[in-house]
Amino acid sequence: MAEAMPSWLQAMQNAGALTAPKSDSGRQSKRRRVSQGSAPSALVSKEQALVKDVFRACDGVLDLGGAELGDAAARLIASQLPQLFDLGLERLHLGGNALSDAGLAALLQALEEVPAPSRLRRLNLRGNRLSDASAEALVHALPALRRLESLDVGQNEFGEAGREAIVAAAALMPKRRTARGQLKTLTLAI
Repeated sequence: MAEAMPSWLQAMQNAGALTAPKSDSGRQSKRRRVSQGSAPSALVSKEQALVKDVFRACDGVLDLGGAELGDAAARLIASQLPQLFDLGLERLHLGGNALSDAGLAALLQALEEVPAPSRLRRLNLRGNRLSDASAEALVHALPALRRLESLDVGQNEFGEAGREAIVAAAALMPKRRTARGQLKTLTLAI
């Protein structure tokens, strides 16, 4: 059974603020030039115009935490990841959004398809409905996220095996140098 889209998100879609990307026809949706704070001007569609209202280009943050948006919103965000990375996305906060394994799978698949997913420095997935299937998917995705500094997956529905797999994968992440030259490992909240 398909998940119901939140009423406010459905209303925006009905009003034409949200449209699915046209992938089969090869045609692009009408684009317009939008300037966004300190970020360089970029061509953006209606979907990107919506995201820019909550995306802070000055520090690369998309914070949708605690909004209980569900998997429908996760799929919408996944469809916009290439444009968000073009605008400077570094921190993605989706904690408290009732994301299930299917929603995270859509996000992780989109991250695999983005040419430079390693720009992501912080990923917050705390307080969703993620199970061991999501833990396995995260373990598979972590090597592509080379610049990831912080991963918060606490308060989810992982079993012991899922938690152990994430901890083991996080330990294998490369160390990075801080501005002071110190080596630092991935910060993990689980």
